[in-house]
Amino acid sequence: MKDDRGILLLTVLPTSALAVAVWLALRQLAKLFRKPKLDMPHLCFTDGDNSPQRYAQQSGGLLERGYEQYSKKGLPFSMYNHADRSRPIAVLPVKYLAEIRNAASAELSFSSYLNTTTIAHDIGAPLVTDRVIHLVRHDLNKSLNDLIQPLQQVCEKLVPGLVSPCPDWTPHNAFYLLMPLVSRLMARVLVGPELWDSDEWHGVIMAYFQAGGEASRHVRDTYPPWLRWTSRYLDKNVKAIYATRRRGQEILKPVIEARLAEATGSGSAPARGHGPRFQDGIGWLVDSYMTDNHFVQTDHIMQDQAFLVAASIHSISLTALSALLDLVDHADAIAEIREEIATVFAEHGGWTRQSLAALRLLDSFMKESQRFNNFQYNTMQRLAVVDYTFKDGLRIPAGTSIVVPSRLLGRDPDLHGRDADKFDAKRWLRRREQGDATKFHFASLQDDMLPWGSGPHACPGRFLAQDMIKLVLVHLLTQYDLKFPEGVEGRPADIPENTNSNPNMMAQILFKGR
Repeated sequence: MKDDRGILLLTVLPTSALAVAVWLALRQLAKLFRKPKLDMPHLCFTDGDNSPQRYAQQSGGLLERGYEQYSKKGLPFSMYNHADRSRPIAVLPVKYLAEIRNAASAELSFSSYLNTTTIAHDIGAPLVTDRVIHLVRHDLNKSLNDLIQPLQQVCEKLVPGLVSPCPDWTPHNAFYLLMPLVSRLMARVLVGPELWDSDEWHGVIMAYFQAGGEASRHVRDTYPPWLRWTSRYLDKNVKAIYATRRRGQEILKPVIEARLAEATGSGSAPARGHGPRFQDGIGWLVDSYMTDNHFVQTDHIMQDQAFLVAASIHSISLTALSALLDLVDHADAIAEIREEIATVFAEHGGWTRQSLAALRLLDSFMKESQRFNNFQYNTMQRLAVVDYTFKDGLRIPAGTSIVVPSRLLGRDPDLHGRDADKFDAKRWLRRREQGDATKFHFASLQDDMLPWGSGPHACPGRFLAQDMIKLVLVHLLTQYDLKFPEGVEGRPADIPENTNSNPNMMAQILFKGR
């Protein structure tokens, strides 16, 4: 009898343990797929077609309807989330802005939002970290005065080669002119004088992000969340990410070693605190790891560099493209802007942060372009790390993404006057002259338009973007006349892409040397 009980136990216990394990696994899977219940209206297309392809093309119109119907009345709404089809995104009105920007990162997290929507952990893409945010906010912004001259030299070297000699009107694709220029300007800041013009480095970076974009879409759409970790062994684009990471490390290694020698005083460059040092992202990262007593690893610096490139080049290029298209579309403003450029250059004898700041009309034009044609419908993106309840009782379940409208705020006549639907190049210049001259510039933070976000997590690189775009536009406006091709009556229509409305990257501009 005892033997029978022992046999029964040996048979039942493993089966019971397996059943418990399966039950626990199913509970975890249920949590992954359980859609959070959002106590707010859900907007969708009412004719039955709610395909991802339709949202990719028409989310802007849905957001406009939600803004008029709910946001302007202080009410939240939800809609399809292209980055996580199992969870709707919550679009919150500006009355929640102060609470969002003051919430702890352990509750509402910008970093978690970015890392989750890109599924960076699963595919080996670069992660946003406190270290890279600190680098931009402190090291980069503190060094901007020293960077203007090197950036000016990059423009002087590259612009004539990117814009072929133009004795007569010559067509150029504006985006594919600006993208390599911005890419090399950012490289001068991030990887320094050795690599900024390296075709091999730029080739690796472009390959990295092409593979990253393809991998992010493919893995998100085809792999269940609990199997995404296998994509590094199965998906060709994820494999390509890891391959380009390794090649990027090889390219960066000599520069990292040079910065280490500089920091420790073991090379020919001056040691820390003993004279001028390289002002670039690799040097700042080496210093950061050493200050924290962390071993400096090339893979870590490659990933940090990759995130900084991803966070800057595309968005700055699109913003510059939008401003350039608006300049050609409002050619009546160009003569006065050129006059301002000539006057400021003569007064200051060159370009510095101070002289670039004196370009107030150009700054006003750029800000109006940003207000009127902001390519992001939403900013203030956060992921609810835990269940979060706002002061008025609105509950956001953990795992939910939240955003605040930006593009539509900028066009709201209740906020910007009855002429909000008109492009006014001097709108922000007048506001600076009539009020506080330190406000209303391109990089300013305002609650009535949010292209840079707001609060502690506002874009820390906005000051660099401001100066970089000014340098680019100064070079183009002073060296070339610009117009649209025959038959193009105005700024080409923007291209919708989920919750973005991108300036037309195929737009042609005619250039003629001055």
